[in-house]
Amino acid sequence: MAFVIPLGALAPETDESPAARRLRVAGRLFGAVFGILLAVNVTLLAVAVWAVLFYGGDHLQIGSTSAWVGAGEAPAGFRPFAALSLNHRLAYGLVALVRAAPAVMIFWNLRALFRLYERGVVFARENTERIQWVGVLLAADALAPFACHLFLSLTGLEIDRGWLHATSFQELLLGGMVFVIAQVMQLGREIEADRAQFV
Repeated sequence: MAFVIPLGALAPETDESPAARRLRVAGRLFGAVFGILLAVNVTLLAVAVWAVLFYGGDHLQIGSTSAWVGAGEAPAGFRPFAALSLNHRLAYGLVALVRAAPAVMIFWNLRALFRLYERGVVFARENTERIQWVGVLLAADALAPFACHLFLSLTGLEIDRGWLHATSFQELLLGGMVFVIAQVMQLGREIEADRAQFV
């Protein structure tokens, strides 16, 4: 007589380490977060460009220090975008695109990077490229206010002269550091590939 003891379903064998599983989970989570941030930024950019070009009310105004959005009376010296010339509105619509594009692309690349981590791709060329792009785009985001200031000054359309911010210097430094980290990762990958050829 044989005795059969039900053991239940056996867990599938896997050679994936706990750290790799945690990285996959983190990749899925942060991939979703950066996907949401990407969608929010694209939506805000579309609304901002539409408002600069087509909004006819008094709740969006511009002055010599910044733009103003809100109900009630704007600070002294501000005037509605609706009262500006078509050239002004087109120029500031372009400026809105240029100022927001790097942030949108940063979120795009971060989402792609964490999706690679979700798939278990960690030290591949694609990872390095995404990190390099984040570094370049951080620097571009830091320099965009100055570039827009030059453009508006040269065209004589500048109203908002508040373009120099301490955070731009910090962002430029951070972008450079991220780019160098990506270069270190690339060098490590190349060294590992060279070693593999001699094994």
